[in-house]
Parts: sequence; C-alpha cells; structure tokens
Amino acid sequence: MIEVVRGQLTSACAQELLAFWAERGALPEEEARRRLSEVVCVLRCDGALAGVSSVYPAEVALIGDRRLWMYRSLLSDAAAEHMPAMIGASFRALQSEFDDEPGSPIGLCAPLTPAQRRRFPPEAEWLDPGMLYAGYLEDGRQVRVAYFKDGKVIPVVAMPVGWQLGPGYRVDVFAEQDAVSAADVIALWEREAGLSSAEAQRRVGEAIVVATDAEDRLVGVSTAYLRRNDRLRADLWYQRAFVASAHRGSRVVVAMAVKGRDHLVRRFVEGEDRRGIGIIYEVESKVLKQTFPTEVWPWVGFTFIGENDRGADLRVRYFPGVPAPAPDQGSA
Repeated sequence: MIEVVRGQLTSACAQELLAFWAERGALPEEEARRRLSEVVCVLRCDGALAGVSSVYPAEVALIGDRRLWMYRSLLSDAAAEHMPAMIGASFRALQSEFDDEPGSPIGLCAPLTPAQRRRFPPEAEWLDPGMLYAGYLEDGRQVRVAYFKDGKVIPVVAMPVGWQLGPGYRVDVFAEQDAVSAADVIALWEREAGLSSAEAQRRVGEAIVVATDAEDRLVGVSTAYLRRNDRLRADLWYQRAFVASAHRGSRVVVAMAVKGRDHLVRRFVEGEDRRGIGIIYEVESKVLKQTFPTEVWPWVGFTFIGENDRGADLRVRYFPGVPAPAPDQGSA
C-alpha cells in the first residue's frame, strides 16, 4: 500500500524511515534527518515499511534549467516492482499542490539508473504519469520528465476548442494535392525566405505540407528531414515551417504543424516509414516562444525537453509505442 505523507509525516513514521535508511546504509544520519522533510510517499507491505520516495527542487540543466522536483526513491528488494506506482503516486501528490507561483517547480524529473529503468515500461512516453524520455545524464541515468498545469498534466489535444483557420485557407499534404507545384515552393522560398536556388531545390524534396489562401496561392510550407539527435541517441524527423510574411497572423503555422504531425504519425503507424522514433522542433522564433510558453503545446502535443547549443527550444513528440533508446544505441 502506498501512503502520501508529504507535509503530514508522523513521528512514528519518521523513526521508521530513519531505521529503514540506516539498515540499508543508504544515508548518513544527519542527511537522513534532513531528508525527512522531503519525503512524499511511503510504501508498506503487510504493514511494514518497504519503500520511500522524496523530492527536492533544482534547476535541471538538461531540461533548459527549468525548475523541477527531482525524484529519489529507495525500495526493498522485495518491493522493487512497485517503483512505477511510487513515481505515479508521488507525481499526483506534487501535482495536487502545484500553485503556478513564480519560482515553483513546474514538474517532476526522474533520473533512473539502469536497474531502475528495467522496472518501467520501455516506451519513450509513459501514460501514468505522462512522463517523457528526455535523454541521459553523463553517469548513464535515463531522464524522464512530466509537467504540471493548474493541478493537471496539460492535455494533449489536436486543437483548442473553437480553433480554426482563417476564411479561405487550406492546409494539405503536399503529395496529395495538385494546386501547388515544386516550382511554386521553390519560388516562395527564394522570394520570401532568401534561400539560394540550389538550397531551395534540395529542400523541396523534404516538403510534406503546404498551405494556400482563398486564391489557391501558396502561403506556407512545412518540411521534415531525418537526422540523428545525439542527446536523445536516436533518429527523429526534424519538422520546420515557413509562412509568407503577409499571412503570419492566420494560424497557418499551427495548422501546418498539426497536419505535418498527423502525416508523419500515419506513415509510422501504417508501416510506411519507421526510420525515426518521433518528431522534433527546434524553436528559434522569439514570437513563438513568447506566444506559446507552456511546457507542453496542447494543440500539437509537443513537449519541451531543453535547448540546443544555439538556445533554440527543443520540443518532441514520440510516435506511438516506440521504445526509448538504450544509452549506447546508434542510428536505426
């Protein structure tokens, strides 16, 4: 049985915890007493203490220096199978006290040793709690992260309620329409994005989604290319979008993100292309960062996992059921 004891630890339970840590040589006595205030849950088997979880706040460098609760736990060998349930119970307890005040931890970060990882599902995204694979620390621990929002995990939905494109706009899979040609895409990039002719012609083979206005004129293009991400130790589809300057207030970029996501997910699910484990955005636009600052973008379900070396936000969406890469895993 798992008990939430955060903020209500009795003296009797505190003495049990001190003995539990001491018997296993887990902590010096002074550190054990200090850690009592950080305990979130305890696990009991037949009434006896069999496990404990605790957290402390920290700015996590791997996750863009976001302030998160760092998860720790110690379970007896016989109770090790309950580790996933302990993380779930701890997350829900912390989520219930989340108040969105400046400086408050915005989620839970769980660094897992190889032995701990084997107790969890192998998927890159867990459902309960909704923790996402975010890479590895230098010591080989796998990092998982989940965020709070108003006492809840931010829901992943295709679009906000009432969301829609402006009148006359359309967004289509490039290969499934005939209103826009490759030449149209190249011309847009050369005219508005400043791409060279050679680069535009090379990149047109990566086009997956196009947006048009009421006159069937091309106003936006989304591309995707496969590349290894060294931090995540896997190949992912890098999705990017360009919208003509006169149409950047039309929500076309959101619609292209959704359409492109759905297209790549469908190809994976149907077995058409399973080379990557998911989709990643490198968000350089200050406007996008300021307009959509939440750690999870609810309208496309991309989750913030940190920054690249240029300071761009990294947001990822894994394909259904893909396993998290092993620490030494190479490209697929």
